[in-house]
Formats: sequence, structure tokens, C-alpha cells
Amino acid sequence: MVIKILESVKGFGGVAYSLRKIDRGKAEMMTAANFGMLGGFSVARAQDYEDYFEQLASLNKKTIYPQLHAVVSCAGRTSTNKELTVVAEKWLKEMGYGDQPYLIFFHTDTDHNHVHIVSCRIDRNGKKIDSSYEHDRSQKVLNKITGRDENLETKKDLEDALNYKFSTKAQFAMILESKGYVVRGGNLIKYGRKLLPIPEKKIKYHAADKQRTNQLKAIFEKYRHRYSAALSPATVTLPSGYEKPLHKFRSDLADFLKVKFGLELVFHASEDKPAYGYTVIDHAQKRVFKGSEIMVMAALLEPVELNLKREEPAGEETTFEPAAAETSPAYEVPIRISIAEDVDDQQIHGMRRRRQKKARTNTR
Repeated sequence: MVIKILESVKGFGGVAYSLRKIDRGKAEMMTAANFGMLGGFSVARAQDYEDYFEQLASLNKKTIYPQLHAVVSCAGRTSTNKELTVVAEKWLKEMGYGDQPYLIFFHTDTDHNHVHIVSCRIDRNGKKIDSSYEHDRSQKVLNKITGRDENLETKKDLEDALNYKFSTKAQFAMILESKGYVVRGGNLIKYGRKLLPIPEKKIKYHAADKQRTNQLKAIFEKYRHRYSAALSPATVTLPSGYEKPLHKFRSDLADFLKVKFGLELVFHASEDKPAYGYTVIDHAQKRVFKGSEIMVMAALLEPVELNLKREEPAGEETTFEPAAAETSPAYEVPIRISIAEDVDDQQIHGMRRRRQKKARTNTR
């Protein structure tokens, strides 16, 4: 599970947001706690809850953003509405909000089950709930509640990355980034904080596998005639419903190759400029290739007439299975959810982007 504390705004708009979702059949209220007499009403309006929160907030004029709005998400449908609600209530208690009025809503409008938490940062004595290192503490608390060992998980991911065969340090970093980490200053960063240093002495470099590059070229050539290779900006749907840009590129072909063969295509670009190159992370065989070793990008992206159907049997649409010569070891897409795309993008990626403005050659 992951937790995201949403951006601070004035007022308590998180209440009306989730109640509108309920009206559309995309959410349900799980808990309305510590609202005093308001809790006795069988039906309460969004304005009633907002007014209650506002009255508390008025006890502390110094706090400009009194709303706490957070989201707890699980991978896919692995946790039920009740399980997520229990976790959310434990999290609120650990974070100092156990006696505060709070609302918990279960949402079903994304691929991952999640609950929205809305509360007030001002207690009944007019004191602000401690928010120091809030983003760091929030995930630590959640991991404690769910029994998740961050260091053990990171060690396993690091060992797995070291088992890949790659030829440059940048390629090794991309393997780790594909697992949701940020690599900076020789350290792995996740959940907004440093976790473990990268063991430089354990990193080993390997030459490209010619046999595998030829095999991948055949796969690319076949399926680029069936799935569009045209690049478009990648986005992620946040729990709020907002489509947030990920500052990277995707294509129908790239999506298909990742799911079918475990081939992750990472396109390189500076700021909002067109992609200038790409890298292939072969998760099935744990190898990394410079894209041009397989197929130069101009050839990969060259427009072709798409053949969306097999020639046999005539007129019947089927899924595309790899031919025997193309078969890779079975690849199971790992079930992961990461808050990497939700963190402060400028804070995490700013230095990298400034470097990308300089002229450079693609050494990945």
C-alpha cells in the first residue's frame, strides 16, 4: 500500500469531491467519526461537514491550509473497502488525528482500490496537529501498520537489479527507476527519502548479447506492423481523477511489448522536446540494451500500414502469440504501485532536467 497527502488548498473541498463521487456511483462513505451531534444525523450534506471543519479551523487563524486530504491505495483490488478503511483509521491515529473529526470514502474509479481521508489540522483547543516531516512520516507509519519492511524490500530490489546484464551505469540506474526508485548521489531514494547506498563494487558490466538483439529485432519488426509505434506523452490517472503527465513517452507498441514480452522501452528526451533515443529493459531475460543496438529509432518510429488482424483464420481477430523462434521465457508483469509519479516532480527530477538542457550524446 502507498499513501499520498494531496496538495494543500484553502477550505475543505475534499468533502464535496467525494460526495459527488457517491452521487455518481463511484464511491461510498465508510466512516464519519468524531463529529459530535452531527454524527447523529442520518443524512448530512457536504456543507454540514465543511461547516463543522471550518468552525474548528477558525480556532487557529495562523493556519492557512487547515484541510488534511490523503489517499491510501493498494495494488489493484488486493484490499477491500473495509480493509483499507481499517488501515486508514490506524494511520490517522498514528499521525495524531485519532480524536479529530474525519471522513473516509472508498473510491472505485481507478484501477487501484483506494480511500480518501478528509480531516482538519486544527484540534478543539485551537492547536495545529504536528505536520513536521509529514510526508516522510506518513509512509513510514503506513509501512509500520501493514508490516512492510522498506529496507528489506529495497535490498531485494537492489539484488534483483544487480542480476541484470547491462553495459553502462545509466542502464543500471534505469533498472532501479523501473522499480520505482530515484537514483541520486549514489543512493536509492523512495518515499521521498534515502533508503540504501548503491554498492558500486558489486556492479558488473557486460557486452551486448548479439543473439538476443537479433531476436528482439525480429519481434520489433513483426509487431510494429500491428501496433502503432507513434509516441505520445505518458500520463497517470491520480485518485483525484486528474491525468498527470509523467514527463516520458509511450506508444501502443511499447505498451504491448512490455505486457507480452516484458520488454520495457524507455524513451529519452530533454524537457518537452522530442525523444532523441531509447533504451530497452528486457525484464524477461534480465538484460538492458541501447535501443539502436536493436533498431535505430527512426526505423522503429517509421509510419507503416498497420495489419490489425491475422491472415488466418480469415476475418477472425485473435491475440497475437509469439512464434516459436521468438518465444521468450514467460514474463509476469510485477504488481507494483508507486508514488514516484505523485511526488514533487521538480524536487526529484529538477537537477536531471537541467543537465538535459546541455548538449550531450546518448551513452545509454
